[in-house]
Amino acid sequence: MMSLAFRNLNPLNIRYSPMNKWKGQCGSYKGFCKFSSMELGFRAAIVLLCNYHRKGYDTISKIVSHWAPASENDTTAYIRFVSQRLCPLYNDDVQRLDGTAFVDQRITSFEFICSLCLEMAYYEIGSKTFDQYAGEIIQALNGAVANYKYPELCV
Repeated sequence: MMSLAFRNLNPLNIRYSPMNKWKGQCGSYKGFCKFSSMELGFRAAIVLLCNYHRKGYDTISKIVSHWAPASENDTTAYIRFVSQRLCPLYNDDVQRLDGTAFVDQRITSFEFICSLCLEMAYYEIGSKTFDQYAGEIIQALNGAVANYKYPELCV
């Protein structure tokens, strides 16, 4: 069975709000935005993650804790999952590949935000579906990054 995030073309499960007018938003289902394409779902997610960063959510733990609050999610497991997947890409301390020393590393680049977005999508969509459609999902993220201009992160 496909995950809600995948079916809604909303890779990070952005909650629906009538106040938000996301590009490509075409309704809602079960309280989450539906998008006309996965690329536009990623675009909205990246915009949100960049906004979080500008508001001071500048580490994996801060962003994920805000994105997926403990009142609704196993936030600790989410942070651990994302950190373990990102740690080998961004951490020089190869002895700590469990990610525990990595969760509070400051996010200092747009590239890191995009990598974080992809790993959060892996968690939200679910590994089985993500792995099955990885090519299309990664292509959608790359399209969102290539086709839209984002301001530089304040570091």
